[in-house]
Amino acid sequence: MSACVEVPREANSVRLKSILLATDFSAASEKAFEYATAIARRHDAKISVVHVIPESDAPLVPELSEELQWQYSTREMETLAKRDELKQTRHQLLLRRGSVWNVLSHLMREERVDLLVLGTHGRGGLEKLLVGSIAEEMVRLAACPVLTVGPNSIVSAALTGEFHKVLFATEFGPASEKAVPYALFFARESGGELILLYVVRGEPLPLGELGTAFYDDEVATTKFEDEVMLANRDRLEDLLPLDARMMGCKTKFMVEFGVPTAEILNAAEKHQPNLMVIGANSVVSARASAHLSWAVSHELICHAKCPVLTIRA
Repeated sequence: MSACVEVPREANSVRLKSILLATDFSAASEKAFEYATAIARRHDAKISVVHVIPESDAPLVPELSEELQWQYSTREMETLAKRDELKQTRHQLLLRRGSVWNVLSHLMREERVDLLVLGTHGRGGLEKLLVGSIAEEMVRLAACPVLTVGPNSIVSAALTGEFHKVLFATEFGPASEKAVPYALFFARESGGELILLYVVRGEPLPLGELGTAFYDDEVATTKFEDEVMLANRDRLEDLLPLDARMMGCKTKFMVEFGVPTAEILNAAEKHQPNLMVIGANSVVSARASAHLSWAVSHELICHAKCPVLTIRA
């Protein structure tokens, strides 16, 4: 059963009326709090803030007993309740105990969540909770988009919930097709710019098919690279609706050669987007894919200077 509402296929059908923020009261969660509340205010959405005390032999704060953990978490939630950001929107604060994923998936169904938001500092400790196996489950299994705010995210965009420059990195898979409406929506609703990027993996020329002599011909090499770039640029343009250029945002198309993670981060460093959008293809087991495409998502989340919005197929 899907944990959230169905992901739309058109930008004008993107719905942001119910937002779920998972918090552990850390500095990383504070950044996520700012983004989640700003988006909720901008789109007149209800925000549910939840803290889950995980079922584990090792508590979040080792020296605290189960009862003291509950008391500590209650005080932190009471502090959040006084925040001005929450007073400006419809909200509820929830404290739960149990399996993090089970609690969140139940809430996503119950509240018909359109966006799940979480933060991470991307190293040790909480990494296991918010970027490790549990976050894999969130990104891979949640039917709604997951906005992950990494340790290097700059919170300036969080003040208004506007994303004036959106970088959409695609592999042309089914997840990317579902992610396009969100990339276009966030860029369009702030009158910003949408940059679509595809990275051709590895060397630009297929050595096994063309032979080593082909590499000696600089003209032929350049021509082949140009053909590859033009063909993939056309594929990028085909992802957008025909009237995309008239939908209130500028568009730019980029094709690069190399390692996807490195090239995506290079593009982000050059263009300084305040939101990155990627697709995550569905798998039977989130953990089984940890060494494959999740590694790319993990690196982007940990190193990007903006939040990463992930939509699964």
